[in-house]
Amino acid sequence: MESMDSDRFRVAGFATWIAVAQGPKGSKGQRSTQRQVEQRKTTWSLGKGESAPQKAEKKLEKRGDRVSTSAQSRGWRRHPGLKLKSVPNLDGVYLHYHTARGAGKTNSAPPVLFLPHGPHAPWMFEEKLLPYFARRGFSAYTFDRHGAEYGQEQRSFNLDELCQEVEEVAKSLPSPPVIVGHGTGGFIAQALIERRKIDSPAVVLLCPVPPSGSTSLMIRHFLRSPREGFRRMQAVLRGTAYDSAEAMREAFFTDKLNERRLRSFLRRARKRAAVLGKSAHVSYTLKPLNISDEIVQEFEGKVMVLGAEKDYWIDNEALLETTRKWIPERVHPMVIPDSAHDFVLDEDWRRVSDVVVEWLQRVVAATEIMDLMAEHTQPSISDFEL
Repeated sequence: MESMDSDRFRVAGFATWIAVAQGPKGSKGQRSTQRQVEQRKTTWSLGKGESAPQKAEKKLEKRGDRVSTSAQSRGWRRHPGLKLKSVPNLDGVYLHYHTARGAGKTNSAPPVLFLPHGPHAPWMFEEKLLPYFARRGFSAYTFDRHGAEYGQEQRSFNLDELCQEVEEVAKSLPSPPVIVGHGTGGFIAQALIERRKIDSPAVVLLCPVPPSGSTSLMIRHFLRSPREGFRRMQAVLRGTAYDSAEAMREAFFTDKLNERRLRSFLRRARKRAAVLGKSAHVSYTLKPLNISDEIVQEFEGKVMVLGAEKDYWIDNEALLETTRKWIPERVHPMVIPDSAHDFVLDEDWRRVSDVVVEWLQRVVAATEIMDLMAEHTQPSISDFEL
């Protein structure tokens, strides 16, 4: 009998504890929980269904340009200042950007457009580089090619089509942007110059595929070591670089990157590779570009080539080829020590950003001085006649 009373007492005490923890019905705490649930229901889910672009437009109309997107990014912390808007004349393509303070008023710096590489997407630049460049005075933009980040099917990997897409994105910006291309994005940036499609004040090539294309890279890897060359070909054609966190670290990162961030990048790369295909992202880099010395001389913008010391994909020969093509006076390429291919995502992102920003600041300052000199008119002798 005593045991039954003690059991009842325990049950009653447990029920009282639950009631106290939940609070009274209709309390403020319960309402806030319901509000959080509603907010979760209204977060972005653009990758579901065929009407993803229409859903995106409705969200933009309700929230304006400034949004906080999840975009299938569980575990990925989006920067609170991120903005998003659609690109005119490109259905399903969206700009992701941070605006610099005083842009268009007191700030004369050109915008910066980042081109992601391979199976990477706008998330490659959103957390670190976009807000950092905005704080340093450059409005920073990137975009999802053909809406691929939101689960839409990729239409084509034709190089001409990709160049046209970047050209349309550049036209939607306030002024001609600085193009920053990483990996295959650097190959697209060089193709834009070859086709005379952009009027950019500067182009930054980060670990770029060389003008000779990726075929020459694979051949050199095979000649050095057939086994390693075969592994790299498997990573490109079959996507084995995304089979595990260890494989992705070997292909893209250094040991300095912590495991949590590595697995977060792996999930996103897998999702994009599932949409775009494992090997399609390098198909347009197989053929070499026809960049003559005349094209290099005609391009009025400045070019910067920056590589990584421990790059798994772009070897020293490829980096030297790109450097000598665009900067003939340089004998040695610029390299970030102890860094890997994805150094803009690795722990070295601040070193890379500082090098690029300081170089861009010198380019902007030199451009402003040249503009002032062009506006200044030389006085004639008649102005001093008595």
